[in-house]
Formats: sequence, structure tokens, C-alpha cells
Amino acid sequence: MPLVKSRTLTETEFIEKNKEKWRELEVLLASEQRDADRLQELFVQVSSDLSYARTFYANRSVRLYLNNLTQQVFDIVRKRRNPMSLSSVMKFFGETLPQEILRARSAFLVSFLVFLISVAIGVISSANNPEFARVILGDAYIQYTEANINRGDPMAIYKEEQKTDMFLGITFNNIEVAFLAFVLGLFGSMGTIVLLISNGVMLGVFQYYFYSKGLFLTSFLTIWIHGTIEISAIIIAGAAGIVLGNGLLFPGTYDRLQSLQIHAKRALRILLGTVPLFILAAILESFVTRYTALPVLIKGGIIGGSLLLVVLMWIILPWKQRGKKGNDTDVYNLQPEEFRTIKFDRQQFRSFGDRVVLVFSQLRMVFGSYLKFVVLPGMLLFGIFNWYKLNALDLSFDDLDVASVSLLQWEWGGVTNFIVLVLIFGLALLLLGRFVLFGKSSIDLAFIKQYMPSQLVVAMLLILPFYCFSLGIGMIIFLALIPHALFLTSYSLIEQSRPEWQKIFSIYQFNASKYIRFLPAVLTLAFFALLLALFLHSGLTSIISVYLSWHELFPAALLDQIFIDDLFSLLGVLLCLPFAYFLFVSSYFSERCWAEATDLRAKFESFGRNTTVLER
Repeated sequence: MPLVKSRTLTETEFIEKNKEKWRELEVLLASEQRDADRLQELFVQVSSDLSYARTFYANRSVRLYLNNLTQQVFDIVRKRRNPMSLSSVMKFFGETLPQEILRARSAFLVSFLVFLISVAIGVISSANNPEFARVILGDAYIQYTEANINRGDPMAIYKEEQKTDMFLGITFNNIEVAFLAFVLGLFGSMGTIVLLISNGVMLGVFQYYFYSKGLFLTSFLTIWIHGTIEISAIIIAGAAGIVLGNGLLFPGTYDRLQSLQIHAKRALRILLGTVPLFILAAILESFVTRYTALPVLIKGGIIGGSLLLVVLMWIILPWKQRGKKGNDTDVYNLQPEEFRTIKFDRQQFRSFGDRVVLVFSQLRMVFGSYLKFVVLPGMLLFGIFNWYKLNALDLSFDDLDVASVSLLQWEWGGVTNFIVLVLIFGLALLLLGRFVLFGKSSIDLAFIKQYMPSQLVVAMLLILPFYCFSLGIGMIIFLALIPHALFLTSYSLIEQSRPEWQKIFSIYQFNASKYIRFLPAVLTLAFFALLLALFLHSGLTSIISVYLSWHELFPAALLDQIFIDDLFSLLGVLLCLPFAYFLFVSSYFSERCWAEATDLRAKFESFGRNTTVLER
């Protein structure tokens, strides 16, 4: 039977035959609510029409029309909602945060009452024992303040530092206190409550001290210029810590880990709401409080305005949310299925929130193996080498300062510690890369032999800036190397059977050009590292150091503290490493997907890998 050759359609026939589906695609693209399946189906059909038009109507307007239509589909992929837009920030403070405050009202009440009772304890204790102020505030502060009182300027302490330096120091100190209150919630809320009691007693003692000197009004009108917001923010941060602790203590129908994840998300929203308050408090303390001669009316107005802001934002606005249904941010709608194992996909775009969820899912799966193969052996190796090093060093303890000695820097650690750290970090990168690529969290000798050399090179690049230079210079070099690209280099070296330097250059080029889009990941890592550092160095190192000094492991107690501080610092870095690795690898492929629409291209790869659908 002879074959029938199909006739080429005229342009008019071609348009009449296909114009309805083209019109449907136009309507679908113009709509805010799109059927993804239908969009994909129409894209396939219209792309086929475009290929036909390019073949038979290369110089006609229908080809340009179809090319424009298919291009719009790719543009949709790139038009993701920006989570850092002004509207999203306004929505957070206008809707999301007030709803969380309303849900956590019991935690806020507990935090406020604990702080208020602690202030009363400080006042009563100071009234019954005049020396109590020296115990709480310290002899140096009392002597200095009394000297200022005798000179007729009791608030002189607020005038001494440079304004900018004072502002930065106060801001970071206040945020550190808030983060510590949050992290200590992991101890079943008790750590947070202890911190609230400590700050409350200190405030009560402080205020009563000036009252006993006949300076209550003077101190009140000066200190509470910034203290109104600062103290309120501490109470709010305490409430966030209590919410986090309640997730651990009272899981309800969830298992304990699921409950902790849900409450951590709620607590973080509350905690983020305090950051503007701490910045505002630092501005007032640095640039306004120092003017102690301001008229009483102005001081009272600032204090009253600050109190009104706190009441409006943290009481009235949440109270107005009563009876309103939760929006899409309502964490009570989260179901256990939200915490199922999530697979990493290089061809999928994820919002930043989804990336963080993916990271914690990956951490949950790899953490046991990571502890067994990297953290515990690494800490043991580092501890043994440095126990010997500190016992062997001939040091003059009179001139030695804990802050100036670090076994994690070349001056004290030398080549021995450098090699140890490179080995530990190389092994960590090897394990994490293998897990991301192959889903395996164990290491075999053949795998180590094949990929360890390349991972050691990346580990050296990660360690060198901080190990060989000061912290400031090391940070500049580290940022110049684009740290997230180093993790991606580690990943790509395992992905390929041999190093492909062109691909590595492409990774660095992309990361450099899109650096600002990686800032949320960088800031999240910094936030996570700060929380971990606060937890690891919140008095725990001092307790262990005292314990070690009883057993005389080193010639001096000073060496005990140095050894423990560096051991805990290494622990913190090792615990941050998988978080950074997973977050940056996921962010890279998501941002690459955003820029190049790789997710949509992957769906239509059936068109042929060598066929370009769109014209350039």
C-alpha cells in the first residue's frame, strides 16, 4: 500500500486549526489561578506548533506570536513571590505575628509574671540586705556609680562611649539575650525562666539602689527611655522560649519531635518580632539616654510613647485578631505528614521556607551517621592531640589570657592541628556529599580512596582563612571565596568521576552574580550558628572546666578553660557544617532553577535534548 504524503498547511489553515488552544493558553496565562496540568498540556501542544511554524513559516508573524506565547510560560516560572518584599513584611507584622501572640498569650502571661515577681524579689532582698546590690551588680559597678553620684552626675555611665560603638554593642548584646532566652527553652522552658528571673532580680536591685540614694525619679526618667522597649522585648523573648519548651514538654497528639518543630516555628515568629524593638531600644540608649539633662516632659513623652508602641503592637493588635480565622500561616493546620521524609531534587524550585524544611529533613536522616563517623571521632582526635600539646607547652601563665589563646589558630595549633582539622572537615564533606547524591549516610573505603583527596582540598580552603589569619581578615577572605560555592564545589567533585574545572568555574560565576539571592541562606546560617554558640557557651564550658580542674588534667586551671572552649567551638562548627552544606546546595539548585527554568525544561525534555524550543 503506497504511503500518503501529508500536505503542508497554508498559514491561514494552520491558524484556523490551532487558534482555539492558543487563545486558551493566553487566558490561562492571564489568570492568577492556573491549572498546572492543563498549562503543561497546552505548552507541549503550542511548542509543537512553534516547531512547525519555524519550519514552514519562518518569516511570518505567526512564528513570532507562538515564540512569545511559549516564552511567557517560562517567564511564569521566574516570577516567584519574593518572601522579602515590603508587602510580606507588612503582612508578617500586621497578621502573622499578632495571631502568634494571641495563640501564645498564656506563655506571655507566664513570662510577664515571672519577670514581675523577680523584680519584686530584687527589691525586697535589697531592702532587707544593703549588700545584696554588690552581690548582684558587682563591686566595680557600685563603686563607679557612687563616684558619679558624688560628682553630681549619677547617669554619667551613659555618656562615655562613642554613640555608634555603643549602639552596635547594645544591639548585639540585647539580641544575644533574646536568642539565649529562646535557646534555653530547649531545657523544657526552665532555662528561659531562670534567665527571666536573673534579669528581673537585677532590674529590681538596680532600681532599688537608686531609690535608696534618693535618685529614683532621676534614674527612672533616664533608664526607662530605652528600658521600656528593652525590658518588654526581653519578656517577649522569654515567652518565645516558653513556647519552644512547651513543644518539648507537651507534645499532645504529635510525637515529641513533630511537636518541637511546630512550636519552634511559632516561637521563631515571636522572636523575630523583637528584633526591631531591640534596635529601637539601642538607638534610644545610644543617642537619647546620654542626654540626661533633657526636660522631664520630653523624657516622660518618650517613655509614654514607647509604652504605647509596645501595648499597641503586642496587646491591642493581637486582641483584635480574636475570632478571626487563621490564614495560610496558621501553624495549627500543620499535620504530621508535613514532616515526612523529603527528597532532594536538583530540578525543582523551592521557596526559602521549603529549603529550610528540606534541610531539617536531611539533618534528621543523616545526623546519627554524622555523629558516629565525623563528630565523635573528630572531637576525640582533636582532644587527644591537644591534651598532649597543652601539657607539653612551656607557658608563662602570668601573661596568658584565655581570650588570646586558641588551638584553632596557627599560632597555637600549628601544623598538627591544621592537619587534624583538614582530615575532620574532609571526612565531613565526603559524608554529606555522598548522602545528598546517593542517599547513603555510611562511608566505605573505596569511596574514601576515590574522593577524599578532592575533599581535603576543599576542606583546606574552608579552614585556611580562619586558621592562619585573625577573625576579621579571615572573614574577608572567606567571603571573597564565596563560602557557599565551596560547598557546591565539594558536591560537584563527588558528583563527577573526575574534576570538571569548567563546571566549578560555572558554579562560582553563578554564585557571584546571584550573591544577593543567597543572603537569606547566609543570614539563616549565621542565626543558627549564633543560637548554637549561645547554647554551647552559656556557662556549660565553665562548669566542665571546673570539673576538669578537679582531676588536674593540665598544669593550670587556665588551660582547662582553653581546652574546653576550643573543644566546644569545634563542636559548634561541626554541628553547623551539615546545616550549611544542605542549605547552600539546595539554595544553589533552586536559584539555578529560578534563573534558567530548569524545572520546567526537565518536564518537557521529551522534545529532545538537542532541540531548542525557544528562540534566542
